[in-house]
Amino acid sequence: MLALEISINGKKVALAGTEGASNVCATIDALGEEVQSALTGKGPVVLHLGGIGREQHFTWIRGKTCSIGDEITIRVIDASANEVQPPAMVEKVDRNLFRPTFLGKVLSFVFSGRK
Repeated sequence: MLALEISINGKKVALAGTEGASNVCATIDALGEEVQSALTGKGPVVLHLGGIGREQHFTWIRGKTCSIGDEITIRVIDASANEVQPPAMVEKVDRNLFRPTFLGKVLSFVFSGRK
């Protein structure tokens, strides 16, 4: 399966992937000063690693604070099920949240190249 390996300053912090996920996503947020002051204990850079599956949301890393100058590496690898880490958290989600909206249908139509 496809998996994401996350390293910070050369140290592997996660290997995320699961057969039940339709996607796995890593995001790095650089926070403005107003947001930083509103989030007690959070630095200027925050890392998230999660995914969505059939009626489930997976979280491996939630809001890990990173510092200016940290080197964050995301490597895409092919991993077996016994190599990946289990998610730190699995939450059930309402499938209705993923139903196409009118705007979603319009955007899909526009970007599909159909006229």
